[in-house]
Amino acid sequence: MREKHVWMRLALAAGCVGLVCCARSAIAGEPKVARLTGQDYSEIEQLVNKYAYALDHCADNGNSYADLYVADGEFGVTTDWDTPPTKLIAGHDALAGLGGGTGPGGACKDPKLSRNYGATHITVGLVITPVPGGAIGKAVPLLLGVDGDPNKIVRQGGKRDFFVKTRDGWRFKSEWHVDVATAAAPPTPAQ
Repeated sequence: MREKHVWMRLALAAGCVGLVCCARSAIAGEPKVARLTGQDYSEIEQLVNKYAYALDHCADNGNSYADLYVADGEFGVTTDWDTPPTKLIAGHDALAGLGGGTGPGGACKDPKLSRNYGATHITVGLVITPVPGGAIGKAVPLLLGVDGDPNKIVRQGGKRDFFVKTRDGWRFKSEWHVDVATAAAPPTPAQ
């Protein structure tokens, strides 16, 4: 009988410890990091590929590019992987302009006036890390065919993206283009 009471006390103590740990996490307000599935990783990679395609083709007058973002999505340029941009391009219409739209009558701007006319964007080395509220992606953007030379490749700094899952799938919440002139090597994914 005495052994039964000892086991009951141990079970009660273990339960109390578990409750205290759960309560501490809740009180501390530690945000929960969702586990990404293989499907999530695949959809995020597809989103990044659509991004490059939309930039290169001014698809749907820049709207295909803007539609890759949430309604209040934003793009900015920074000089550091962990420092937010000071100036942002935000909202669907502004992002459509960044995607090549807003030419005469809302059509695409004349691509021949673009410095990168005929060039192709690709993104390499994408590392996706789950974070509270979504995922962070860090990668290296390259531009192929710069200045009309199909053999000229230019590294365009880095990309730091914050992705969120919406009812329409994964979207960019924000993209930071890390300026090539001052960018340091990206931090490890755990940071």
